[in-house]
Amino acid sequence: MKEKLWPSIARMAHANKISTQNLIDDIHEKICEETWGQQKITISFLCLLLQKFVPISSSCLETFVEFLVHDNIELRRYATIGITAFCRLQKPPRLYVEKSLEEILHKMDKPLPAMMNDEYCPGDRDDNLWVTIDDYKPPKTQIEWEQTCFLDKSFHGYYTWPKMIKYAVNKQERYTLNNIPDNVTILYDRFIDKNFVERVIQFMILDEDEDGSEINFDKTQFVMFKENKDPRRIYRLIHFIRTLINTKTMLNTFNEISRWTLITNLNEFQWRIPSIWCEINDYAKEFLDHPYKNVRESIASILSISISFDITLFNGKSTRHPNTSQFIDTICKRLRQAIEVYERTSLSVLGLCAIVLSSPYDIPSYVPDALMLLCEHSHDPDIIQKSIKNCLSEFRRTHHDSWHEHREQFTEDQLAVLADVLISHSYYA
Repeated sequence: MKEKLWPSIARMAHANKISTQNLIDDIHEKICEETWGQQKITISFLCLLLQKFVPISSSCLETFVEFLVHDNIELRRYATIGITAFCRLQKPPRLYVEKSLEEILHKMDKPLPAMMNDEYCPGDRDDNLWVTIDDYKPPKTQIEWEQTCFLDKSFHGYYTWPKMIKYAVNKQERYTLNNIPDNVTILYDRFIDKNFVERVIQFMILDEDEDGSEINFDKTQFVMFKENKDPRRIYRLIHFIRTLINTKTMLNTFNEISRWTLITNLNEFQWRIPSIWCEINDYAKEFLDHPYKNVRESIASILSISISFDITLFNGKSTRHPNTSQFIDTICKRLRQAIEVYERTSLSVLGLCAIVLSSPYDIPSYVPDALMLLCEHSHDPDIIQKSIKNCLSEFRRTHHDSWHEHREQFTEDQLAVLADVLISHSYYA
């Protein structure tokens, strides 16, 4: 039956391919004659029609490229989505290999782990240090680079090791001047133009919210310039982003928020950049008293991320990341010192908020005490009260479904305090 139907299926697929290509061309013809509002609708349709086996005309691609520096922010955003999609679709296929952990470690002169396959020891172990940025030694030659085992799946090695590991090698088909397609040539010519690239980056930086409090260096833009899940592959970029914390300025809120927002993107690499999180934590906690509220909140968010990896699961341990207990001690000490000075109280409150929010859907042993300290300041002046209110609201939202279990981590006195502070007293009844 399949053999009989296959010619019809093939003709249908070919017909759909031609129809989609014609539709893209027809829609694109209209875009230059339209208003900005109409162009936004048109280019959004074009983004949805991009497919791997449907050719896109050179003129259509040129339109996407030109819209990267368009005066209209919405058209620039859709152009970014379109160019990102096209880069992904035209990219030569990656080559994959499958090797045993023993073979991978032998090539790196690393010892075999003591636990394998069915054994689970989540967290930091000697045998998974090599997949972190801390143990990475950059290759010195192209051959060494091509032979390096990069693991883009972050769960590899965190809980256990599989018998066989499939990963992409750092070698793939590459375009040359002799075989580069016309569409790729368009991108190549524009992105080797320094002036054009500078304009694109400037527009990306300027595409912030109306109040200037958030920089939209989002995932789509990050992918367009290159995104990798294994931090070792882009360790230079990660170290550069880390150095941004050293550039302190109190005069330009926009620049401050830009830096801290970009640093937040390091969360993409999770547990595999422990030394980076330690450096960020040590530095950031000293700036919780920053004079600008938006910057303080950004720093509190980053601190929350940095200590969220200090978790101990069954039969596991955490030894490389910022220590939550030490962070709590530091914040509590600063809170006691600042209690008599209203202007400085907010920094410790934000630190406690970071502690509480670092463990959504769970109640570590230190959270009840942190919540009690927050409740003590729930009637402080507005700027402190608002931060505490937002924190408690988020805590309530993330712990609502399993509160019958979470409440066991609190004493009756602590439950009574929470009931007095939160809006809905019946929630803890």
